This record gives sequence, structure tokens and C-alpha cells, in this order.
Amino acid sequence: MFIKDIALHNFRIYKGDNRIYFEEDPNRNIYILAGYNGYGKTTFLTSLVWCLYGRHMQDVDDIFKKKIQEAGGYPGYLDACLNRAARSNNITEYSVTLTVSSLQIPGITAQEVEIKRSYTLGAKQDQLEIKIDGYRNELVEDVGNDIFIQDFLLPKEIAKFFFFDAEKITSIAEVQTLEQKRQLGKAYSEVLGIKKYVDLRNNLSDLRLKYRRESASPEELHKLEADELLVAKLENEILQRDLLTVEYNQDLENKAKRSAELQEKLIREGSNISLEKLSFLKKEKIRLTELAKEYKERFTSMLDYAPFAIAGKLFFETERQLNHEQQHNSQKGMSLTELKEAINGIKSTIAALPDHLNKVELEKQVSKLLDKYFVTDQQDASPSQTVQILHDFDDTLHRSFRAIADNLRTTYKEQFKLLSRDIKRNRYELNEVNKQLVRAESKESDIIIQKHREEKETVDKEIAQINEKIFGLQREIGSYSNELNNRKKVLQELRKKLSVKEDLKEKDITAERLVSKLEDFILKIQKEKKATLEARIREGLNSLMHKKEFVKRVSVEVEGDLIDINLYNERNELINKEDLSMGEKQLYATAILQALVEESHIEFPIFIDSPMQKLDAAHAKNIITDFYPKVSKQVVVLPLLNKEMTQDEFELFRANVKGCYLIKNINEDASTFMQVDNNELFIAAAKLDRKEEAYV
Repeated sequence: MFIKDIALHNFRIYKGDNRIYFEEDPNRNIYILAGYNGYGKTTFLTSLVWCLYGRHMQDVDDIFKKKIQEAGGYPGYLDACLNRAARSNNITEYSVTLTVSSLQIPGITAQEVEIKRSYTLGAKQDQLEIKIDGYRNELVEDVGNDIFIQDFLLPKEIAKFFFFDAEKITSIAEVQTLEQKRQLGKAYSEVLGIKKYVDLRNNLSDLRLKYRRESASPEELHKLEADELLVAKLENEILQRDLLTVEYNQDLENKAKRSAELQEKLIREGSNISLEKLSFLKKEKIRLTELAKEYKERFTSMLDYAPFAIAGKLFFETERQLNHEQQHNSQKGMSLTELKEAINGIKSTIAALPDHLNKVELEKQVSKLLDKYFVTDQQDASPSQTVQILHDFDDTLHRSFRAIADNLRTTYKEQFKLLSRDIKRNRYELNEVNKQLVRAESKESDIIIQKHREEKETVDKEIAQINEKIFGLQREIGSYSNELNNRKKVLQELRKKLSVKEDLKEKDITAERLVSKLEDFILKIQKEKKATLEARIREGLNSLMHKKEFVKRVSVEVEGDLIDINLYNERNELINKEDLSMGEKQLYATAILQALVEESHIEFPIFIDSPMQKLDAAHAKNIITDFYPKVSKQVVVLPLLNKEMTQDEFELFRANVKGCYLIKNINEDASTFMQVDNNELFIAAAKLDRKEEAYV
């Protein structure tokens, strides 16, 4: 499929008729449509999505959903898309038209297909018209215009992979919530071509449910309807909270923007410290002051040991003397307790001796007992080893002295050094914090700064309150979701218990068999496609990133309608996608896009806004040489020249570029397209810029 031309008539900034033509070339597939910010690049991309999907454009991407919400709903969005100059001239209609060639439609030979979506103020609904070779077609009318686009052009579930902002597709790398995983799962099913089988399975399951409803008794039907009503109520509760969360997030975005503006004003007025930083400094001062008190108390307690540490050599000589004294005392005699134990031991031994022992034998036994209990090695000690008693400490006092010695000998010195260092560091940090506070608070007396800071403080409090509300809603959604899952299980069990009437049993059995076969078939396709998709993503990543083999393995996890993609390095460790740089996230998302596009086998042109944004030179080169020339037969790139695409980067494109166009801004209400020679792109853009500056 190839888009031959695109016509915008009074759509937003494109006043009057504006048409851009594309010429098919099998060897050169890239087209450049460049323009400055505010000239209409994003509007051009939006017009294509609106032309194809109308009110369903919000299902394509959250960017379009947000635009519709900001307009107060789809009717408001339709009214806002009319060019302002046209409106002032009482023109009430606008339109976007795509002319497509090489479109494969089963059973139909078609040279061209024209898709035109238009709107007239006050109509509250847009009009979609599709012509094949200039005429209306029965097939289109039978299936309906929207279904024709969905089935034969591009399903809306995967349109985001063909119309995207290269800077914002990093959101794919940040997929975290269940809803985000579910949306990616829907796109995955569409890409694999299994959505129709999934829909068929669901339709058959609904048919089996219909049979049971028709067969149920009044009591069973009442119970079934009550449970279904409760499930619907829970789903509605979750939906309402989801909608409220969207509103809060929008409010949060506005508040955050205002907070940033106020912070910028504070910096311009000379207060270069943020409210968060000021609050942090005050808390830090309190923390450091409390820490100083703690250090002082520890230092005071360590001073109790200072006299012993100062005594040094003399103290440890005293310890040695005490050890000798204790050893001498333990050897020279027994304590009263020990003496009693010895006497009792002798008595017990003598009592146990045989009665027939004579006097000589009895003396020998008593002598052995005396040697055992009373004779020590000290008795054999020489006079030179006699210890002089100087202190005569008891055991308790000696243990206390030894504990002090052990402390001084081991940890005291190191602890004292560490504590001294901590005290010095604490004193330095406290002085630095005090200096910053003095400088900051000297500016805080300024009336303008006070006003801005008070407003910023109010806004930041509102931001905190909104975050708390969002958190509360998420808790409620989680609670309702758990209850919903439980109720669905109960409802499912109830449906299983319902019997089917005799005249419907054969149909029910057939439907059950088909559902089972479809589930097996869907699972088989998922497993087969899972492996090829993992390989494509890994190859894409390693070709785009200059860190070769950065990703060793890719795992696509599919569970029901959810999908998650995990990356692993060469050590088989999970790579945290949140830790990737913005450029790496963009490359990761690009690799997923490329893999899904290739796997879908859908030949549809790709439109890319803000290319190479956030990418360094090496990564930009990889994107230009390995992605754009291969991803589709027609690639339209919408860069901001010299920022999102430099002349050196364009030179890498040149061999694959078929045509170049500039968006020429006539005035604040009008832009149009201007074709330029490939060799003159940057020169023409510079001339155009100078003319517009002169005009301003």
C-alpha cells in the first residue's frame, strides 16, 4: 500500500486547500516534511489519524485522547479543528483526504482508494466517505466505512506503530500498569493476526451463555441477572474512578506546570533556591544539630576513660601486676567454699572404702586424697617467683579493671578517632547549611519573591493533595478489582451449573468443542509468534544500540490479554528499563515498533514526528541506516531541521530520500506545503526562515 497524496482543507492551521504528493520509488522510500515548531508538523500527523479513525482516534494513542478531553469531548474537538481564518470568513466545513494505491482487497481489483473525512460546524458528527477508483463500492457499504478501514487498511489497535512521535514513544518502554500492558496486548494480538480468532472464541462463549439463559428457570435467571448486575456495577465503579483519575492527572499536569513557572520566576528574581531545597536545608539543620548533641554525649562518655588512656604505660603495668596477684592468690590456697567441697569429697571417698582395709592401706588412700585436694605446683615454686601483693583487688574489681584495659587496647582508640572525625564533619556541614540558609533567607524578605513563594507553596500543597486523591482512587480501584474478580468467578460457576434445554444441547456441545479448539489454536500461534517476536526485538536492539550485545535475551510474557517484555543482559540479569537513558528508551521502543511492524506483514506507510530527538550521534546514525530505510516501503519523517535532523544526518539519509517538503508558514492562521529539491532542503529552509523573520 502506498499513499499517493494527502489533502487538507481548512483543517486547523492549514487554511484553504493544501495538498502534498508522494511519488512511488522502489529504491528510495523516505520523504522529508520539515517545519519549525508551531507551523503544523504535529497537526499534519493528527489529521491523518483523524481521517482514518474519527472519534476512535482516542483509541490509537493517549495523545489524541488527551486532545479530545481538553476540548471537552469529541463534538468540541470537531468544532476546534476548523481553521480560525476560515471561521472568521463564515466558512463552516473542513476535511482531510487520503488517496491510497497498491491496496490489496480480496475479490476486488482497485487502482486507487480515496478516504475522505469531513465535518461541518453544528453537525455534531463527522462524515466518512470511501471511494474505490472514483466510485462507491458495495463491499464498503456492506461492511461499513469504519470496519473497511479496520479490516483492509490499518487496525486502530496498531496504528500507533505507524503514526508516532519518536520522542514520546519512550512511553512504550515505561509500560507498567495493567491497563498499559492490556493495550500493548491488544496490539500484539492484532499484529499476530489472532484478534479475529479471539473475537470468534468470545462470540461462541457468549452464544453458550445465551443458551443457558434461555434454559434457566425464573429463580435461576433472577439469580443470574442479580450477579450480572453486581458485576456491571463494579465495572462501572472502576470506570468512573478511572475517568476521575484522568481528570486528576490533567489537573496535576497543569499544577506542575504552574509550579515550574513559579520556580523559574523565583530564579529570575534572584532566589535561586527552590522551596523543596529550602525546606530540605531547614530539616538538615535540625538533623545536624541533633547529631551534634549525640556526638557530644558520646564524647563526654568517652572522656571517662581518658585518664587511663593518658596514663598509658603505667596503666598497663598495673594491669600486669594485678594479673600476677590474681594468679598467685588462685594458687596459694582455697576459698572457704572450695575447702568445704574438698572435705566433703574426702568424706565421701573414705565412706566408700572397703571395711577390710588395714592401717597401712588406709593411710595410703588418705595420702592420695590429700595430694588430690591440697597439694599444688606453687608449693614447688622457687623463692624468686614469689609475688609481692600491692593492690589486693577482689575478683569484681579486677574484672572491671581488665574490661577497661581491653577497651583501651582494642576499640577505644579507633572509636575516638572516628568520633573526632564525625564531629569535625558535622561541624563543617552545619556551617555550610547555615551559610546557605542565610543567603536564601536574605532573599526571602523581598516582597515579590515572598509572593511567588507563597503561591508556589500553595500550588505544591495542591499537587500533594491531588496525588493523595489519585493514590486513594487507585486503592479503591484495586479493592473493586479484587471484588470484581471474585464476583466474576462466582458468576462463572453459576453459569456452569445452569443446564441447557434438550433442543439446545447439541448446539452447546458444538460451541464448546469449537471454543476449546480455538483456545488451543490461539495458544499455539502465540507460542510460535512469541519466539520470532523475541528474536526480532533482540536483533533490532543490538543493531540500533552502539553497545553491542547490550541485550542478550528478550522475553515476551503473554498472560491472557496482558503482555510484558523483559530484557536480559549477557549474565542473564534482568535489565531495569527504568534505568535506561531517554535515548536508550527511544531505541528500545523503536525496536519494538520495528519488530511488531515486520511481524504484522501490514504494508502501511510510517509517519515519524521528531526523529532522532534525545539520540546521540552514534545512535542517530544507527536509526538512519538500519531503521528508516527498512521499516516500510514508505516512510515520512517530520523533523525540526538542525535540531531533530542535522545536515550531516540528512546526508546519511540522502541515498534513500525520494522527496523533500517544507511547511511554509504564511501567518499565524495559515501554513502550506512547499516542495524543494533534495540538494536545496537546508538552503531553502534558511531562506524561508529569514523571510519569515523579516515579515515578523
